[in-house]
Formats: sequence, C-alpha cells, structure tokens
Amino acid sequence: MKTDTEKLPKRKHPRLDTYDYSSTGLYFITICAHNRNCIFSRPTIMDIICAYKSLTTRECKRLRPTDRIFQTSFFEHIIRNKEEYEKTLKYIRDNPAHWLYDPLYQSVE
Repeated sequence: MKTDTEKLPKRKHPRLDTYDYSSTGLYFITICAHNRNCIFSRPTIMDIICAYKSLTTRECKRLRPTDRIFQTSFFEHIIRNKEEYEKTLKYIRDNPAHWLYDPLYQSVE
C-alpha cells in the first residue's frame, strides 16, 4: 500500500538548472492553497510577509548563525495606475546602484 506522500503527483523542480538565481532579475511568486480551495478568508500581506521572513530567518540562521536577517517591518504600496507602475519599476531597477553610496551597505564579496 502506498503512503500519502507516494500518492502525490511527481512534480518537476520549479527552478531552472542553468539559471543563476543570485543574478539581478524580477521574480513573481504565486502561492496557492491545496486544490485552490478558498481557505484564507482574509489573507493579509502582513501575515504572508511575516511568515516568509520567519521561515527564511530560521533557515538562514541554521546555515550561518547571525543576529538579524531582515529589517523590521516592510514597505507596502498598491500600484493603482500606469504612472505608479512606471515609478515603482524605476525605483526597483535603479535602487541597487545607490547601495554603494549607502553608509549602512556592506558588500558580501
């Protein structure tokens, strides 16, 4: 008799073998509930971000002990029109160039 895990469909790994995920790029992530059931009556961005940061911090600390991984809180903004989209895209694209001038930035080289 097969276990529950063995009954699950075999999924291909979502990451591309030949892609360098540490390179600059844009990522869009979709998270769905099992069978796309509507089980999250009022999901909030804060709950999702907090869970992500918590799990990521735990894994990072397991691999390399450190005090802090993330800044406190996060920035959230709803993009309501094309002008806001273009402004946000410019910020995302241009922001890394400003890091070298940030006194708090530390290179990981």
